[in-house]
Amino acid sequence: NPGELIGMLVGSGQAQLVARPQAELGAAARRLNALSARQFVNVHNLTKPVGIASTRLGGGIACTALELFLLDRIQAVGGWIDPGPWVAELAPDLTEEQAGHLCTTMTEIANNRHLAWTTAGLI
Repeated sequence: NPGELIGMLVGSGQAQLVARPQAELGAAARRLNALSARQFVNVHNLTKPVGIASTRLGGGIACTALELFLLDRIQAVGGWIDPGPWVAELAPDLTEEQAGHLCTTMTEIANNRHLAWTTAGLI
């Protein structure tokens, strides 16, 4: 039935309920995300599971620490830019090859998560 289908999609992370479809990110959610990015993200825990607060969702979205870092930087500059400076900020001691790989990963994340972040009112 439709209720079970919705429960399965939400439970498996394939769908998210949107509690306030017209809401913007909101100052409190933006501050929480920025604080979480500063407190929890470092080069040693980029795959660690964390969350991103969304006023529109009335809760959060599960993500990795790298996704939280990337979203925080996108919000701070008002959009996507070349992630090279963000890589240098996050991990200044990486080799050129490692930095290139991290730039590629950030670009892929931004491309893959853009729709979800837009729907959640995060960007």
